Amino acid sequence: MKRLTAIAFGFTVAAVASVGAAGAASADEGPAGKEVAESVFESNDPEATYEGLSDAERAAFDSYVLPAEQDVQTEVVEPQNDVARQIEESGGAPETLNDASVAGCWVGRADGSAQAAAGNTLYTFYVEGSWCSNGVTVTSASYDRAGGETSTPGWRYEGVNDFASGVSAGNQGVAWAQHSFVLGAGGWDIQHPLECIRLRGAANGNAYADYTCSVNF
Repeated sequence: MKRLTAIAFGFTVAAVASVGAAGAASADEGPAGKEVAESVFESNDPEATYEGLSDAERAAFDSYVLPAEQDVQTEVVEPQNDVARQIEESGGAPETLNDASVAGCWVGRADGSAQAAAGNTLYTFYVEGSWCSNGVTVTSASYDRAGGETSTPGWRYEGVNDFASGVSAGNQGVAWAQHSFVLGAGGWDIQHPLECIRLRGAANGNAYADYTCSVNF
């Protein structure tokens, strides 16, 4: 089993006009973002409730529900046969592998997430894929499955919007998926991000992850 280092990416997402750009409220000062968010999204008219918030409440709301940072990582990579384990041990095509048509195969998973400025996780998503190689050349790749879930009030997951797999021009087995999330309630949708996540498997069994909806790069 391989567990690879996570890579963090910072990004800024602008809210629609109805959502203010006030700064994040400190955890030790002002209203709690979770309580404000719940009061907005559980009301009969979320948009009107938001418009009625004080500046401090809006700042707490924004810091709790708006994306501020992303993280992506390859979670688990598992060799599926003895050839794959030989390739991992040798770092390439084993001397005992005389038949180039014989391949080692792996399955892997890439996980992504978005966090708010307050530090809470908004939602998570993943893609799982498989690839095979002879230790030098990746010979095949496939998309296995993908999914996601939300962790903060107001966010909902609408499923996998698109996916694909294949061997890239850079000699990597690729599987990617695009996920659809929505922030809003009661007919008031604030944001609708489409999140891409890609798993890239190398000929030696190593794997990488990034936020791209493409087999090639």
